[in-house]
Amino acid sequence: MRHTLRVALGIGLVLVGIAGLILPIMPGWVFLIPGLVILGDYFPPVKRLLHWAKEKAEKSGVMGGHAPGGAPTGPGRTGGGSDRPAATTAPRAAATSRPPSSSS
Repeated sequence: MRHTLRVALGIGLVLVGIAGLILPIMPGWVFLIPGLVILGDYFPPVKRLLHWAKEKAEKSGVMGGHAPGGAPTGPGRTGGGSDRPAATTAPRAAATSRPPSSSS
């Protein structure tokens, strides 16, 4: 019974996720990814798909892995930089709006 409910929940999340990808009302990936994770416990092809996607995300640096050049990315990265602090940008001057002057 528990397995049936989990599979039904996974299928429901995937369907809502697909609808979210098509319709502009909600983000579909918020529902699609958890649905695929749940279904991955029961269906090996889904588990392989998730494993492939995770490897691709780690290679591209999305998940805080290493970038293609080998430099660490993401929060808590170490090395690869100079001892200088990061450059900061100066705050922009506030734009003043004046009414157009009438020259009469």
